[in-house]
Amino acid sequence: MEILRESVVHLALQMSTYKRATFDEDDLIDSTVDDVYTENHQVTFSKSRNLRDCWTNRSHLEKCLLVLTAILVLLLFSIVLAFIFKYEHTPKVCLTESCVIVASNVLKSLDRSVDPCQNFYNYACGGWIKGNPLPDGKSRWGTFNKLWDHNQAIMKHLLENTTLTTTSEAERKAQHYFQACMNMQKIEELQGQPLLDIINKLGGWNITKPWDKANFQEVLQSVTAHYRTSPFFTVYLSTDSKNSNCNVIQVDQSGLGLPSRDYYLNATANDKILTAYLTYMVELGELLGGKETSTRAQMQQVLDFEGALANITVPQEDRRDEELIYNKMTVRNLQALAPVIDWLPLLSAIFYPVELNDSEPVVVYAKEYLQKVSDLINSTDKCILNNYMIWNVVKKTAYNLDHRFQEAEEKLIMAMSGTKKEPEITGNSLSYYQILLTFLNAGREYDKDGNLRSWWKNSSVEAFKHQTECMIEQYNNFTISGEQVNGKQTLGENIADNGGLKAAYHAYENWVKKNGEELTLPTVGLSNRQLFFLGFAQVWCSVRTPESAHEGLVTDPHSPSMYRVIGTVANSVEFAKHFNCPVGSPMNPVRKCEVW
Repeated sequence: MEILRESVVHLALQMSTYKRATFDEDDLIDSTVDDVYTENHQVTFSKSRNLRDCWTNRSHLEKCLLVLTAILVLLLFSIVLAFIFKYEHTPKVCLTESCVIVASNVLKSLDRSVDPCQNFYNYACGGWIKGNPLPDGKSRWGTFNKLWDHNQAIMKHLLENTTLTTTSEAERKAQHYFQACMNMQKIEELQGQPLLDIINKLGGWNITKPWDKANFQEVLQSVTAHYRTSPFFTVYLSTDSKNSNCNVIQVDQSGLGLPSRDYYLNATANDKILTAYLTYMVELGELLGGKETSTRAQMQQVLDFEGALANITVPQEDRRDEELIYNKMTVRNLQALAPVIDWLPLLSAIFYPVELNDSEPVVVYAKEYLQKVSDLINSTDKCILNNYMIWNVVKKTAYNLDHRFQEAEEKLIMAMSGTKKEPEITGNSLSYYQILLTFLNAGREYDKDGNLRSWWKNSSVEAFKHQTECMIEQYNNFTISGEQVNGKQTLGENIADNGGLKAAYHAYENWVKKNGEELTLPTVGLSNRQLFFLGFAQVWCSVRTPESAHEGLVTDPHSPSMYRVIGTVANSVEFAKHFNCPVGSPMNPVRKCEVW
């Protein structure tokens, strides 16, 4: 500072000694115009100094100060421009009530202690998980459950409101059905008698009283057509995959009492559940009048028979290519394929009053299974077969009986899901993804008219299979409590999740180009692109019991919620860009999987 002060004083002294050309004011007044400006002379100003002279005649200090001044002016001008630019380009904040509520919910769900590039699911859902412990009686809880409970409350109100005037016969029937189910006093009085009446109508059950009849075909028709159970196989009507203009009868594998064949085949790992299932079977048999020793022995035979069915059941991951498992034939051909079943009478009973004949087309999705199940039925004692068919009716209807039957089922559910009572839950998928699923997962198998037809080139099919192998391997590396995710079983939904997020992102970008940038949420501190990915992730925030998680790994075609998020964003270039994830970080791996 002292040096700067001395320099400024020195400059001032120099400037005071400069000579300047001046006009003598008195002389100027005394002179005439002609004296000053003589005729035929033009006034000219010669440049005594040009720019170079002006600069070279300056002292070193003057030059430094001039340069410094110019720099300061430029810097000030740049700052002003930067402030203007920032003001014009700073996203405007949405302060409406709905935006404030959304921002609050987003912040509550976040866990900012987690690096989004390390684990985006924990970053997006950590706060939600901490703030949402499992409610009593629930084996799983997520964002969809709140919507489900809300809809349940609305339906309950409508069903309970007997004074509601309605012209709909269906609504009146629904109300009467609901009221009958809620008449607990009557239900407790009847105990198991309604089910015993059904059993007697079906010809009896060796569990409750001695049975020895040759009525296999009649019982199969009744339990399938009248009580909508699916022993041995399932029969239904649906659109013909190869002719989307028509419906066709379809037959597929079915018949297991537990959710997956894996429960039977991996007996050691699932011993707890198999034991609970047998206990449940025995308890229901005893509640309907069976003796403990006899009931246990016969129910063990039924369980063993279900295990035999599981052994010939084709795993879901081996049934992904519909073109390979689609087999269209006539009822006559079906009879030859599985001759132990009287197919025409059975199908006629199921689809009564439609008249059928043996030339009726049928699509079979489990050709090899039906051949094997026909052989299995042929080689199994008729009493075991009858016990098994009646058991299908018993386990479907028992929960509607008195509290003893309900408590028995709740104990089984506790063993399977870790909670007393499993709520009825609809499929937890975004409707947007569900719309895309058919195309993203199996679209290559369907033509423009929605018919099952192989229309890709062989080279395209091979390239598709190669791409899917990457995704199978990726998800195979994910685990829940040490148990591996089945990348093949979940492949279709994983393809849909990845392709759906990608399509949704590009749709959002197109929307922004057309409509302009959206207002940002207050206090969140994230860009709209970051919020896009955060919104995707927070849809899947959920908690579940270990038993329920195990069941999901075994039976669910979806990956666990955490990996629906992690697996998808890890394959997204756009995600890595907007969250500035370093290459090689968990959410931005060098190798990314892409199918669509």
